[in-house]
Formats: sequence, structure tokens, C-alpha cells
Amino acid sequence: MPDIRVVGIMSKPGIPHASAIVPELVRWLESRGVQSRVDEETAFYLGRKDGLPRRVWQLVPLACLPRLTAQARAARGQKRQ
Repeated sequence: MPDIRVVGIMSKPGIPHASAIVPELVRWLESRGVQSRVDEETAFYLGRKDGLPRRVWQLVPLACLPRLTAQARAARGQKRQ
């Protein structure tokens, strides 16, 4: 199994406790040499803006399954059928 180098983090907007969880998660990843990429909603909790890359090793969803499915489609450039 290859080493995980980049993790994508997606979250639902307007989650009050995410502003504490997301920065802690990013610090934890960085302490292990893992970079993070976030969607626009998650960037808000970090005070930064960078888009989710199309290719990451692992995703940590902070949302429900339908939201995760929609985000995965968006990352691949697909429309809902």
C-alpha cells in the first residue's frame, strides 16, 4: 500500500463544531507529513481557499452520504443522472 501524502477533506456548510474539528484534523495530518486539500465549505473553517484536487488518496467526509456522493461527482466533473 502506498503512503498517503494528500488527503481531501469535504464538509457541509454551517456546522458550528467544524470550526474546531477541521483545524485540529489538519494539524494532526500535518504532524504526520500528510497534506490536506479542502473544498470551499471546509476552507471557510480554516480561513483559506484551495480547491479539492481531482486525485487524492483518501477523503474524510464531514457530511452525510448524499453530500459526499455529490462532491465526488463534482470532483470528477460529472453531473447527477
